[in-house]
Amino acid sequence: MLGDHERRTTRDFSILQELIVELARALFLRLPDAPADNDPLMQVAAQARIERLLSVAAGKIIAGGSQASFRPDRASSPSSVLPPVNSPAAP
Repeated sequence: MLGDHERRTTRDFSILQELIVELARALFLRLPDAPADNDPLMQVAAQARIERLLSVAAGKIIAGGSQASFRPDRASSPSSVLPPVNSPAAP
């Protein structure tokens, strides 16, 4: 019985891994490289956004699933690090 669960879990993780790789492939094919990719400030902002995404995902998992209403502290929002990419920067 436990073996069946283990096989299903392994299969499910393999499916998720393939979906993530295909999503990344589609994203990378459609987004050209840009000079901003090597900008240290942009890299910090991107990392902050990733950390916030992971925090929200972990909070939702702990709270009981994707329908749970978990909102981390907005002070860690990447919008406090950089303005949105397509908006003019403040002087």
